[in-house]
Amino acid sequence: MNVILTEERYDADYLEQHAVGLDRLIEHVQGKTPEWAWPITGLEPGLIRETARFIAAARPASLIHPGRRVVRYGDDTQRNRAKAILAALLGSWGRRGGFVVPSAMDIPDFPYTTTAHPAAAKVDRVEPHHYPVADQVLASGLCEATIPGTAGYDLKAWMVYGTNLIQALPNPKQTIEAIQALDFIAVVDVLPAEICGWADVVLPEATYLERCDELWAPYYEEPFVAVRQPVVEPMYESKPGWWIARELAHRVGLADYFPWKDSEEYARHRVEAAGLDCEQLKATGVLLGERTPVVEEEGLGLSFDTPSGKIELYSDTLEQLGFDPMPEY
Repeated sequence: MNVILTEERYDADYLEQHAVGLDRLIEHVQGKTPEWAWPITGLEPGLIRETARFIAAARPASLIHPGRRVVRYGDDTQRNRAKAILAALLGSWGRRGGFVVPSAMDIPDFPYTTTAHPAAAKVDRVEPHHYPVADQVLASGLCEATIPGTAGYDLKAWMVYGTNLIQALPNPKQTIEAIQALDFIAVVDVLPAEICGWADVVLPEATYLERCDELWAPYYEEPFVAVRQPVVEPMYESKPGWWIARELAHRVGLADYFPWKDSEEYARHRVEAAGLDCEQLKATGVLLGERTPVVEEEGLGLSFDTPSGKIELYSDTLEQLGFDPMPEY
């Protein structure tokens, strides 16, 4: 960022239209020169400058890959913010050659016949860690809330689906401590992973080649709906995940939540409700949807899920929560 900003190799027009906080970012990275980064990274200043100039020369067709397995430490949020900010400087988001903004096909939900139970209080936001900007369930928070002495929680059982918690969570000792505090664990998995060794009951799930799965309509450049169908019968006592969930529901008085006999009936209703040909989907496995503009050059209007509606190079939200508004090393 230092090189791209000081040498004015960023997309000024794009940032003026779509971003806020550029002046603050320029000031923030002023001292973070390639010479400053050299002893930290082991990369010579000349190589850093050459790399920055190379990717800036190709903008917006310069993709900063977000990486995998990088969310293992306390600085992963700011690391990912730094990569997103760099992509903004290159004008990559929503531009041809950069990051497209995909769309998905609208597949209606199945019409359930019962009113949902009132939502219980979340148990994955343990004091003193509230994780106020997290938007998904935190497995580590559930683990922490299971340990006796956690204020307000008294978890007695886990149902673990397709996740080897012994390896997946960042603190294995804490995970085992939480497991030992439970009265019961049920595990649903296709493999004898380590977590199965801690389970009271293992419900063996059929693999993807042995079951009819849920419809898949992901966000994509050309939207589509796909279905995965069985090609062989399930082996031994393994059962599809939908069968396990439905059978458990019927045994605990929640049959109304599964008002269909099998996953094919469930999927067929949704496909037909979307006005699609179910027999064609079964025959081909995939039905394509209507492609919409995915980049500015096709007329797509960019919008961002932030308070300002723009790319926030400087985050007031993080600052108000007591975090660094811009990435700090």
